[in-house]
Amino acid sequence: MIDQPTGIIKTMPESWIMRLPTGLKNWEKTFLKMNEVEGNYWIFNLPGKPKYDVLYFYLLFDKAIRYRANIIGYEKEKTIKCYTREFKHGRIWVQVSAPVIKLSSPVPMKGFQGFRYTEEVYT
Repeated sequence: MIDQPTGIIKTMPESWIMRLPTGLKNWEKTFLKMNEVEGNYWIFNLPGKPKYDVLYFYLLFDKAIRYRANIIGYEKEKTIKCYTREFKHGRIWVQVSAPVIKLSSPVPMKGFQGFRYTEEVYT
């Protein structure tokens, strides 16, 4: 058990990759642009707000943790138009922003529902 987690991990399902309108590489370019544009952020839905205050948000897809971003806040229940051009309803949305880091060596991990707490994953 982790005493004081520093981050949360969210799994994006395989179907999310398939629904990206311009492919994974173009999504990656857009996601990493948060490092260039001050005040830019993305939101991802969560099943509930984490009980612990954590700094990092890790994105897991294709069987590995691949990105880390900083958590800057949370938004309450709402429906949004996603990057996939679909409408998605969420109870809690986590706001993530720069610095966005692509892990130099993705960390293998099996996907899961919801989110998990973690200690720092080295980039």
